[in-house]
Amino acid sequence: MDSALQQSIRTKIIQLGQARGLGIANLDNDVLLLEAGVLDSASVLELVVWLEATLGVEIDLGALTIENFGSVNRMADFVKADQRRVEE
Repeated sequence: MDSALQQSIRTKIIQLGQARGLGIANLDNDVLLLEAGVLDSASVLELVVWLEATLGVEIDLGALTIENFGSVNRMADFVKADQRRVEE
C-alpha cells in the first residue's frame, strides 16, 4: 500500500516526466528512475529542490545516490529517515 509520502513523490516525478514529454501516467514505486529515463539530471535537481521546500528536509549533494534516490520507494525511505533524525 502506498503512503501519502510515496504518492506525493510519485506525483511530482510524473509531473517532471510529463514536462519532458514522457507519457508516464503509471509509475511503479520500484522503477529505477534514471535507468528508465524517467528523470534526467535537471529533473533530479528540480525534485531535490521540491523535496526540500515541500517536506522540509535538507539534502546533502553527497546523499544523491541510487540507494537514496533511485526510485520512489527509496526516496520515501530516505525522507522518512531524515525526518526521524531531525525529530531526535
